[in-house]
Amino acid sequence: MEGVALCAQIREVLCRQISDGTLRPGEKLPAEDVLTGQFAVSRMTVRQGISDLVDEGLLYRRRGSGTFVSQRRVERDHNRLTTFFDSVEAGGFSAEIAVRKQEVMPANHMVAKALDLKEGEPVIYIQTLRFADGLPVALHD
Repeated sequence: MEGVALCAQIREVLCRQISDGTLRPGEKLPAEDVLTGQFAVSRMTVRQGISDLVDEGLLYRRRGSGTFVSQRRVERDHNRLTTFFDSVEAGGFSAEIAVRKQEVMPANHMVAKALDLKEGEPVIYIQTLRFADGLPVALHD
């Protein structure tokens, strides 16, 4: 990695360790002094590499405890129309949807207006909870 800034090299190594599973979500990063020895760089260089990954959301800091690997996130491509399942599975997660409620109820003013109905007409209400790798990520009404 000659010619690449040292903090960028640290960032790339840590990124690779996160993506290949060497560093797992929730796992604490080694202390800065350990990383300075491992990479043979200054503490400021290590801090800059870590700060870049914190800014990207791959790591997070907990005051008094250290720096940890963030949970993977489901990314949506807003340039393409995709389903929840497509987005979640494209990110390497398994997707599930659970129906929490389903009932017929009278339409309130906003729903009636949106559906071009009279207020009080019956509508079907469905609430679902969406999961990525078993963790809840969205509640839809």
